[in-house]
Amino acid sequence: MKFHFPTHPVSRYVVLALALVIFSAWQQLPDRSELDSMLEKVRRQIDAYALDSANRTLDLALDQALYLGDSNRIRRIYGDRGYILNLTGEYEASIAAYKLAYAYAEGLRDSSLMVAFSRSIGLNFQRMGLHAVALDQYLATLELAKNVSDKKIVANLNNSIGVLYQQNNAPDVSMNYLRQALALYNAIGDQEGVAYVYNNMAINFQQKSEFDSCIYYNELALEQKKTLGDLRDISSTFNNLGEIFLDLALLDSAYAYLQEAYSIHRQLNEPESMVISYNNFADYWLKKGDYSRSEEYLDSAAQIIREIQTKELAIKNAALRVQLYEITHRYDRALQTYKIWDSLKTDLFMNEKIQVQELGNMYLLREKEFEKEQVAQQANLFEIKSAQFQTTSLLLGVVGVLLTLFSVVTYRNLNTQKQQSKLIREQNSIIKMQKTEIRHRTSNSLAKIQTVIHTIRRKATDSGTKSELVLAGRILQTAASLERHLYDVEDELEVPLAEYLTGLLDLHRELFRLEKSTTQLTLDCREDIVLPVNQILSLGILLDEWLRNSSKFAFANTQNPQISIQLQEENQVLTLHYRDNGSGLTENQQRRGTGTELIEKFARDLDATLTTESDAGIHHCLRFKIETKPTQTDV
Repeated sequence: MKFHFPTHPVSRYVVLALALVIFSAWQQLPDRSELDSMLEKVRRQIDAYALDSANRTLDLALDQALYLGDSNRIRRIYGDRGYILNLTGEYEASIAAYKLAYAYAEGLRDSSLMVAFSRSIGLNFQRMGLHAVALDQYLATLELAKNVSDKKIVANLNNSIGVLYQQNNAPDVSMNYLRQALALYNAIGDQEGVAYVYNNMAINFQQKSEFDSCIYYNELALEQKKTLGDLRDISSTFNNLGEIFLDLALLDSAYAYLQEAYSIHRQLNEPESMVISYNNFADYWLKKGDYSRSEEYLDSAAQIIREIQTKELAIKNAALRVQLYEITHRYDRALQTYKIWDSLKTDLFMNEKIQVQELGNMYLLREKEFEKEQVAQQANLFEIKSAQFQTTSLLLGVVGVLLTLFSVVTYRNLNTQKQQSKLIREQNSIIKMQKTEIRHRTSNSLAKIQTVIHTIRRKATDSGTKSELVLAGRILQTAASLERHLYDVEDELEVPLAEYLTGLLDLHRELFRLEKSTTQLTLDCREDIVLPVNQILSLGILLDEWLRNSSKFAFANTQNPQISIQLQEENQVLTLHYRDNGSGLTENQQRRGTGTELIEKFARDLDATLTTESDAGIHHCLRFKIETKPTQTDV
């Protein structure tokens, strides 16, 4: 497509200024690819457990996503933030982030993500110790999940509800939900989900003191986890089995599992894991009667506990020491250690109780705060969208007005926008009328030129000149026909091909009728095929030449003359098949003349390949690439 640069100096400066404004504004727009790169960086940072860095990257990404008004990416950012806050134990803040993510997922009508975020909110309540609130959240999520086809999300939800009932000492109810989760995980082939459900089932059987079933499901979980290869999960199950066998006094079996867990703990080199192994080995040697080795392990565990300050592991260490001191008749130390154990136990219980009470009160307050946060968030997003509207308005030549949250200013700005829209509609109407008038004048001018050519042709004496003038007149007729067709076409780069060709063939049918010809014309062309004006014109001239050749030369000895035109489009390549059932190429047509040159010229304009076969009639095959509409970048 050729672009004619304005010749008037003022017009040139206007065009250049407009181009600079558009380029400058385009340069300032945030790039979605850059935003996607930042979100991918967040994923890598979370995988590496660099959570502070991930949070900082999310802050930058959120600013860009809000500016772009990209709801899908905003939803993802809040979801990632909720996950990070959950990992760092900031459950209340995680709930707030997940609620915002849920709101955006609801706006996008993404039911699967709504279920996932709702479950995550329930999981945070569960971690906070608000089990009743968590259960309400889970059950509401389960109801929402009925409309979701994603089996993994529903399986995760059933697993979470099962764990919640387990924590509230309702193992039978828990098992009902876990069985549903297991069936779904098996159906979709999710080995990790299957492993977690087996593990949770084992805990239920341990609560019911059904140790055979507990060991069986732990071993099933271990088999799955070995396949997955996560060392922490594998060591956890080894440890669970070791502790169960210790409780059952099956010491040889216990030692084998504890040794496996210890090997992995040494490989991971994590303080908490080492304390768990040392405490369990102390318990093992205590039951074996080797008290000195038991005390060595207890001392090793205590040294690490002092550094990491973990009360749960300190309580178990103290309880084992009390047993050791009583067995070895060191009653004064046993009493002293028992007081430490009791103090730790009471302190932990009170802290948990106070924390749950505080969190319960905070949750009630948080519901009100969350409503305020949503209003503030919507205000922030609304303000950013106003800035976007202002930038777009500059590019379109419309005065943009900054929108605010105050109702009076908003009302005034909406009125201003309405007036500007009316002005644009009026201007568009004027432009459309002017375009129609120009097309009308162009069509009339082409018709007048065609009349002049006919007059000259009648006066010409040379047959060659007359032939050339006939061709020129036909080209002008085709161009005039196209101009009339374009009156109601909005976009000259996308002219409906089938509609135009139908009009062109109707014109030829009328000519056949006037010539008393019985020629049948058929057209096969999809209605969704569009071409730019320049290609439509070249194609129309080619078809006009072929139609006239068929009418003039092909059907002298044909009883039922037929012409078929078939157009097919695939991957932006148009193929035209023109067939008639006439006599094929005559000597007249085989000689190179103006008509042949005309066909070759317009085929070259289309950058097309053209083949012609003459067997039981004519078959022209024309193939060319459709010019695509330029994008903003192309312009």
